[in-house]
Amino acid sequence: MKIVAFITHERFHWSWIDKRHEYFLLPSAERPSGWRTEVSSVPPNVHLIDSPNEIPSDCDVLVTFTAFGQRIRGRSIREMLPNIGWIEAELCLPFPSWNASYIAEISQSCSADLKVFKLGYQADAWGVDIFPPRWGSVTYDICGYAMDTDIFCDSKLVRKPYLLTVADDFPERDVLLGYAFWKAVTGSLPADKKIILGTGGTKAIGGIFAKDINELVRYYQEAACFINTAPWSTIPTSLLEAMATSTPIVSVDAPYISDGMRSSFAYVGSNIFAMRKAILKALSFPSGVSQNRQVCQDEFPLQEFRDKWNKLYWRVM
Repeated sequence: MKIVAFITHERFHWSWIDKRHEYFLLPSAERPSGWRTEVSSVPPNVHLIDSPNEIPSDCDVLVTFTAFGQRIRGRSIREMLPNIGWIEAELCLPFPSWNASYIAEISQSCSADLKVFKLGYQADAWGVDIFPPRWGSVTYDICGYAMDTDIFCDSKLVRKPYLLTVADDFPERDVLLGYAFWKAVTGSLPADKKIILGTGGTKAIGGIFAKDINELVRYYQEAACFINTAPWSTIPTSLLEAMATSTPIVSVDAPYISDGMRSSFAYVGSNIFAMRKAILKALSFPSGVSQNRQVCQDEFPLQEFRDKWNKLYWRVM
């Protein structure tokens, strides 16, 4: 099957891309310069193209990943290839400041054949009731999440007494990533005990970035603790990566925190002092938590995720 899509998040794409298919990926507003090879290598069954004019005429499925920008470009591709099936996969949540009528306007203007969300609560946030799974001419479904636990793996590396957060765009996306809350929790910690890591050459605040995927994995494997302060999000990719590498986790409470996560994390909640206490304990006794990795493998299996997407493609053919 031939699939055309827009480059949105390289580490997400690596899990999403299935060797059973051939992919043609276009630059997007999120990645105007194309695939960042320093974040991850390009899978062998992926063709990087610069213009919709390079899309093969026999492409089977179009996938757009957000309602912002990609939807408009998706419509133009649909006009160019009227027989192509179209899936719109929403990776984001609406901003908390948006009112219900504006959210409904965005949701109801979807032109795709199938709209998928990562989680049920994400669909609720967009004002979509997926039961019954149809609104007008659009059908809805849940695609879930996955993590490649072969790439993001545990190791025998000695953990070091530092706190890790991975986010390319602190502090710009403070509403979604919770940078102000991060500062409140970690403010009393020495600067050399906390790292906010960017990826692919994109510096986070503090100017540190992982030059490639291997270095990113090593940062997780050596961290004494990972802190997640994203209160309004779908499941952050970095949170799953920390789980897969058995890194101890202190997390803000959020709708995407499952019972399995809650039982394996060092702390889940919104009490600044309790979070700080859990972080200090992890820094004092750095060690891995294999239960985090097991929960990640059990709740976010890679092959099931790809099989689900394969079924979604056939639904719009």
